Amino acid sequence: MHTLRKCVVSKYVFHPYAPVTETTPAQDASRSWEEVGEALFHGFGSDYEESSEGFGNFSTAIVEWPDGKIEMVRADKIRFLHPMFVGVDLPAENGDHGVRVVGKMVDGRFVILEEQSIRNEST
Repeated sequence: MHTLRKCVVSKYVFHPYAPVTETTPAQDASRSWEEVGEALFHGFGSDYEESSEGFGNFSTAIVEWPDGKIEMVRADKIRFLHPMFVGVDLPAENGDHGVRVVGKMVDGRFVILEEQSIRNEST
């Protein structure tokens, strides 16, 4: 069983009393994407939408709300609260020891949190 990651889910929210201006027409003022709560991420899925122009497929995130309900939301509308930790084994090129590196992604870069010497089992 894998560890579930916490995420924040955004939904398209309707605002019936939003102000309408010359630069913001009624259909734009009354709706916006907003973060609506925290959930647990279970995995990715896919869904489709049918319109007068045809079918469209899109990726979804399967999330579990605090009350136990499961929902599929657009994958681009979740934000993970904590970066994913990654473990990588780097075997030695010539020898029987390598390095196990554990780290996480921070601002697009892999940051090493821990290094351990490992014995290469193939030799």
